[in-house]
Amino acid sequence: MIWIIASLIILLGLIAVGVLIYSYKKKGSLPPTDYYVFFVMGIAFIPLGMVLKNYAIFALGLIYMAIGLKNKNKWKKNHLKWKDLSKEQQRLKLIIIGVLTLVLIIGAAAYFLVNP
Repeated sequence: MIWIIASLIILLGLIAVGVLIYSYKKKGSLPPTDYYVFFVMGIAFIPLGMVLKNYAIFALGLIYMAIGLKNKNKWKKNHLKWKDLSKEQQRLKLIIIGVLTLVLIIGAAAYFLVNP
């Protein structure tokens, strides 16, 4: 049962990413790569991989961190602060944060319902 729910959540996430990519390509340009995010993801994935004893996540964290550090000179250029975003971009980010929060709550509720 939990696998069905997890599969549906992953499917919805992939559909959302596809819609976002399609909408950006329709406008004609994708935003520039933010290498600072790669660095932060690497910092987050390394301890997660250690705690879970999952060396693939640990290796992915090292790769992300290396990509971020390699392009450290581009951090300021591509990294946008909230006040620098347009109203549409702020709205989109708020929607994404809300959806991810909802998915986290649903996932936690499903986990605690299955494993009392």
